[in-house]
Amino acid sequence: MDSYGATEDTKQTTRGSIGSLYRAMRERRWNRERSRRIAKMLKRESATHEARAEWLEGMAIQLAEIRALPEARGPQR
Repeated sequence: MDSYGATEDTKQTTRGSIGSLYRAMRERRWNRERSRRIAKMLKRESATHEARAEWLEGMAIQLAEIRALPEARGPQR
């Protein structure tokens, strides 16, 4: 025993508990950061798909407008 009344076994158990707690906290933080990165990637991917859909819709509208134009007349003599 030392001057505080702790035995070597108690000290090792305390160190083991602290180490275990530290590892659990580190893993939890890593998982939270991983979840945030995945959420960002999904949001960016969704925005990309929305932008492509918007572009495609714009092209479809332009095509419809072009098709609605009157036919060009032949060359005049």
